[in-house]
Amino acid sequence: MILPTHIVATGGIIFNNNIEVLLIKNPRKGWEYSGGIVENGETVIQGLKREIKEESGVEIDIINMVGIYSNTKQKKGYNGVEVIPTIVNIDIDKREE
Repeated sequence: MILPTHIVATGGIIFNNNIEVLLIKNPRKGWEYSGGIVENGETVIQGLKREIKEESGVEIDIINMVGIYSNTKQKKGYNGVEVIPTIVNIDIDKREE
């Protein structure tokens, strides 16, 4: 797979009606909120909704943006060989439907 020059990623903090936060257990990173890389042809919102649905099975409504973060340093991937491009991460607050 050829990675782009710059990755756009999105993440979401999901609250239920009891104000409990949904976390996903990542085998490499531990507990984290849901999200991932926006695929070619998707908007940030579409990518976020798809990632959350894939990771948790939950469909969400977007409430507001939490922040935009950028990692402008390239690093080696988990396999120690490929180089991970710089990343812009857009985090959004949302509620379950």
